[in-house]
Amino acid sequence: MGDCGVPFMCIELVWDHRDAMAVSGIKFGEIHHVLPDGEWIRWARRVMSWPDLMVYRHRIRGSFVLTDLVYPDSMIGREIKVLPAPPDQGGWMGRVWLEKHAQPSEITCDELASRWATDKVDRQDERVRSEAKRKDVQHWLYNKGDEEISRALDYQPYSDTDDTADKAALINQVVRRM
Repeated sequence: MGDCGVPFMCIELVWDHRDAMAVSGIKFGEIHHVLPDGEWIRWARRVMSWPDLMVYRHRIRGSFVLTDLVYPDSMIGREIKVLPAPPDQGGWMGRVWLEKHAQPSEITCDELASRWATDKVDRQDERVRSEAKRKDVQHWLYNKGDEEISRALDYQPYSDTDDTADKAALINQVVRRM
């Protein structure tokens, strides 16, 4: 019997952000030229307390990319931002820019999870509010004497973002054609 009290039913789901980033990240190869540490990247690492930051030049596209090494030993990274120029040669970005555009993968993943949870709660709240509004409209139609239209709302998708008068008129037309 496992920790959960049910024999053979204890499953622990573990999500490792580093493994997820490694799967979706890039493996540095011949087309990625890692730039030597310049003044800007050393400053960025110090300011952000983020030792795995680096800049590479893409040899085919010619672009410069700020990158987070997910697994430094295996040279797998996550592209954070394509830079307009090499940071030490006229492309210097300040602290505000760095804090806005560059975040460690742990923080990025946590923020996404939080945003998804908030969006889910917002969608659930919207459904509850919309259902309550539909019930109010049904009650109003029933009291007005439009019982058929009121019952038809049970079988029609309802969104209170639409104009209620137009919706009622459309349902009225559908019911009259039956």
